[in-house]
Amino acid sequence: MDELVIIENKYVIFYSLGLVLLVLLGVALFLFLEQRKKTLREKIQFQTIVEQTVNGVLLIDKQRKITFINEAGCRMLEYNSDEIIGLDSHEKVHSHEHLSEHERCPILEVSHSGKNYIGEEVFCKKSGEKITVHLNAVAFIENNQTVGVVVIFRDITQEKKNKAIVEHLAYHDALTDLPNRKLLIDRLNLAISSSYRLHQFGALLFMDLDNFKALNDTKGHHFGDLLLKEVAFRLKKELRASDTVARFGGDEFVVLVTYLGEEEEKARKELHKIATKLLSVLSQPYHFGSHDHSFTHICSASIGGTLFLGNQKTVDDILKESDSAMYDIKTKGKNGICIV
Repeated sequence: MDELVIIENKYVIFYSLGLVLLVLLGVALFLFLEQRKKTLREKIQFQTIVEQTVNGVLLIDKQRKITFINEAGCRMLEYNSDEIIGLDSHEKVHSHEHLSEHERCPILEVSHSGKNYIGEEVFCKKSGEKITVHLNAVAFIENNQTVGVVVIFRDITQEKKNKAIVEHLAYHDALTDLPNRKLLIDRLNLAISSSYRLHQFGALLFMDLDNFKALNDTKGHHFGDLLLKEVAFRLKKELRASDTVARFGGDEFVVLVTYLGEEEEKARKELHKIATKLLSVLSQPYHFGSHDHSFTHICSASIGGTLFLGNQKTVDDILKESDSAMYDIKTKGKNGICIV
């Protein structure tokens, strides 16, 4: 009888352990399935977000290979996904023209440092055309290990072009494309600082076209605009790269001359020589029209100029002195030079 009790107890214990084990296996299976569902949901959510975003998304492994790209990225780079997957991101996509040989790629550096990188880089399309992208690169982590980089990017090439155009228009004359008054004053300030640092004279020539109004009145503003463009071309052609010619407004032009040396008398003679050359160039005939109807216009200039050294004169002083010298020539018969 005792043996039967012992056997019964063993069966009860065995049965109980089996039941507990079955329950534990059931719980483990349930948790496993729930985790798989969660992972699958997260994967679906990730894929949905990645595919619907307007930004490009790249996954790059530690061997620099592209392992994933979304539809937006394919459109921007003009690749099909099967064409770009497996390619070396540096050989085919990421251009490094601005990096020195000692610098490391900021995108790949993310996989080593773990620090995010936000910046502008140059990417290459399949055709070889280069685009500027703004990107955010973050470490791609699996099983608590960094296995690559996630790059989220957008094409800002046109934005940068538009910005450059706006900035150019803000500092240049729309008709002649010469620096305008604002840019001239900026450069004059720089020239004053440079003159002070190098102890070399600089100068400003202020010029007004003598016979411009007559062309506008008799032939119209179209030919007046053509003459202004030609004046700008002639002035730029005669000046050094270090000098600046600007359209100050209307038919007034200003020339900023730098590096005239340390001796005032020599600087004055050199400035007068430059002004004489410009006056001669501007006084040459201007030819307009077509074969059917052409005409020639003569338009001289009145030129006033002043020297400056260091910060002895302000920007306003220099502008007023050269402008006053120009008007002095105007009152004395035009077509001349006055250096004060």
